[in-house]
Amino acid sequence: MNKTPAHVNKIYLAAGLAMLLIAGCSFYPQKILSYFIAGDSGAASMPYELSLYSAKKADYNIELKTSGKLECINELSVTVPDGIWGARIEKLAPEGGIVSSGEVICQLNTSAIEDNLNRAQTELANSENEFDDFKMQNELEVMTKKVEIAKKDLQYEVNLFKLGVIKKGADTIEIAVSNIGIEKNRAFISNFESKLKSQEELLKKGFLSSFQFAELELEYQRNILELEQNYNKLEMLRDLPLPEEVKKSETGVDKLEFDRKLTAQEYVTAVKLNKIEGEKKELNINEKKHKVAQAQAMIDKARVTTPIAGTLIYSNSWIGKTRVGMEVWSGLDILKIVDLKNMKIIVKVNEKNIDKFEAGAKALITLNSQPGKALNGFVHSVSKLAKLKDERDPKGPKEFDVTVYFNDSSEVKLVPNMSADVSIICAALRGASRVFISCA
Repeated sequence: MNKTPAHVNKIYLAAGLAMLLIAGCSFYPQKILSYFIAGDSGAASMPYELSLYSAKKADYNIELKTSGKLECINELSVTVPDGIWGARIEKLAPEGGIVSSGEVICQLNTSAIEDNLNRAQTELANSENEFDDFKMQNELEVMTKKVEIAKKDLQYEVNLFKLGVIKKGADTIEIAVSNIGIEKNRAFISNFESKLKSQEELLKKGFLSSFQFAELELEYQRNILELEQNYNKLEMLRDLPLPEEVKKSETGVDKLEFDRKLTAQEYVTAVKLNKIEGEKKELNINEKKHKVAQAQAMIDKARVTTPIAGTLIYSNSWIGKTRVGMEVWSGLDILKIVDLKNMKIIVKVNEKNIDKFEAGAKALITLNSQPGKALNGFVHSVSKLAKLKDERDPKGPKEFDVTVYFNDSSEVKLVPNMSADVSIICAALRGASRVFISCA
């Protein structure tokens, strides 16, 4: 009887199944028999090698699971201002409160800074008073020098004029003065001679004492002597000026000229020195003003304000969480201003999986505090630089930082440092059949 190829194939298939059944009975006789006795429900107790599964088509996502903690996208650290050391916190705005831009969020103790300010203000006032005294003294010295110069200039001019008169010889004023003196003496002597005669008659008659008459005679002799002196002086003046007198007068003029020049130079030098000293004192005052301004600025800085609006969070550093009474110093991070409306998660992804997705890939975020609720998100950015998973193992695996943003987080209350699981969707499969790994 002729058989078609299809029938032959069925015969071969039946024979093969029979052989497998016999082989199975030899190894698992009880399970095979229980399968036939129990029917289809006994398939669950079949050995794995012979388990049967029904493949179903559905939509599947290839996901990369990781985890991380929530951080604020917009976050600003507030540090202790520059120049403040060893200050203590006096006041703090409530943690978790909403603060506005420019609002005072921390007040530092300023007692030491105020002491510095008072000391700097006192030093400044002393320097300014000293400078005022210096300017008054300087003005007095300048005026004194000017008067001294004017006097010496006048002395020089007078002596220079006298020298010229001496050098003129006979045509001098002194000759004219001597002539006038001689004429005066002659007239006085002539009048006095007649007066003596009348006084002598009075003496003889007893109307004049001998003592009074002697005084008149003495006055008469004095005028005669003065007349002789004027004659001698006139004779001397009529001659040429004596070289000794000219030399003496010239020496006096030269001395006065040198003296007036020296005084003028001293005045110029004193003005320059006083100017330099004044500039030095002004610099000293400016330095004191700078110290006052610095101390005042430190007091102003002690009132720490927030540059942006947001939620106030106390920092937690190696010296503990920020608190009233804590000693702080310049550059120490004490507060944070955060925007709780916009959060992010930074997760670690192994270098083997980093090429399976790109920025913009969808992500599902599940908060550990709300495990039954998944929030939609997306990959915002992928780090370009890998880091060692364990710094102590240079040859160990590397990881990339991946930043994930929320699409909308208004449904839940998010707080920094909350733990969350993240499933990054690497690919979406439509109408795919899923096969268990044990059957693959």
